[in-house]
Amino acid sequence: MGKDRFVVNPFGDLQLSDADKEGLRDLAINFIDRNIQKYEAFIGSDGAKVDQKKWKLVKSKDDARVYLERDPAVLTTTAGFKVDHPELLMTGITWGTVDDCMFGAVNPTLESMRIRASYVEDMSGGALLACLDEPTAEDPFKSLNVKWMEIDLPFSSTSLVKNRDYVFLECTKIVRLSNGERVGVMIMHSVGFPVTKRLPGRVRGNITVCTIFRQIGPDTIELYGSGIIDAGGEVIKSLVVPSIASGYLSTLKYAHCSKMKKMTWMLAKRYAMAKELGAPTRPSVCVTCTTPISKVRMGDYGKSESNACKLCVGHFCRSCRIQRKLTFVGSDMQLEQRKVSFCGLCLQQVRTMSPMEVAREHAVGSTAMPDSSYASTTSEIETAMVQRCDSAPYASLSSTGTSNNKYTIDVRSGLEHFTQQTPRALAREISSVPSICIWCTVDTGT
Repeated sequence: MGKDRFVVNPFGDLQLSDADKEGLRDLAINFIDRNIQKYEAFIGSDGAKVDQKKWKLVKSKDDARVYLERDPAVLTTTAGFKVDHPELLMTGITWGTVDDCMFGAVNPTLESMRIRASYVEDMSGGALLACLDEPTAEDPFKSLNVKWMEIDLPFSSTSLVKNRDYVFLECTKIVRLSNGERVGVMIMHSVGFPVTKRLPGRVRGNITVCTIFRQIGPDTIELYGSGIIDAGGEVIKSLVVPSIASGYLSTLKYAHCSKMKKMTWMLAKRYAMAKELGAPTRPSVCVTCTTPISKVRMGDYGKSESNACKLCVGHFCRSCRIQRKLTFVGSDMQLEQRKVSFCGLCLQQVRTMSPMEVAREHAVGSTAMPDSSYASTTSEIETAMVQRCDSAPYASLSSTGTSNNKYTIDVRSGLEHFTQQTPRALAREISSVPSICIWCTVDTGT
């Protein structure tokens, strides 16, 4: 993904009247309703099996498959040309929850578009042309926007093939099936306006797709996608179809995108607490395998790479150190990706925590996304928790309060893990408890 390929607007200013906005909202609602009906018919007939006589497998990844309609309907245009627009079908499963997939999918701003593309790799460039509905605290996964995107094709550097670009209406929202089951939906539907003229060096394509996420297990999501593509001619259909299929399969990365966004949010929380509460004194043991880490080993290790988890601030040995590449937006609004070190337990807790609180904060803008400056600054990131240490090797405390203030503390070898939705409030409350040594990792899952 090129850092300079996401622009403010490659066209003139797109002005939408109230009637235009209502028409686009109606388009999104009607398109979603039709696809929900199609999906319910699919899962209700023959165990959601794909008819191999009708569909041809064109691409697969992990437990997801994309099929192309074998015999598409042939239509005649007003100019007398015969065209066929084959339908694509995607089915499969992936890990995560509906909320995870939707948090990874929702991208109502140019900044969030760029961040998502860095993880999902579903487009080469893009722009936000108009925002109709923004996420809210009550409905943090709902968005409706007009966007432009560009997709690189193989051999586009030659004169034989040109990249495809699209102007489309994007909608993300939570809907209910006829049986009341909660599912996540994302649609992309091509639209056109006088101002969105064709750009030089690109072929304007048409895309009409819908993706549905349904929970079928505690950590398992069923994926379903359906859509029509305009390949732009038989000669390059062999190039366009795999690219569109890859775009469908990029939905497998939505839960991963959600996880990375949750990590970044947790780093922001830790950073805020670090400035307020100071740095803890950490025991010289690996937080994962409890292997003692001598001062000499710690010093040697620290010369080349971080030996502390950026979330719980606990030490880890070389074997237990895990790195993840996170995307940050710098003060100059440029994207920057950095490898950040975590322990395995913190990664698992971030994976299982609900993204709902994070999505709500993003919706209301109460928590700014952290930039790359503190992602690489050990002295600031590692001051992530409260500084309160005593000589007791083990202590425990359990307390229940309101539904938003429940926690369990279990301190062994100076390491604490607790569940809490508001870390700062809990840190203040715990600070009054004497004679315990606190290193915190937060799991905001329900």
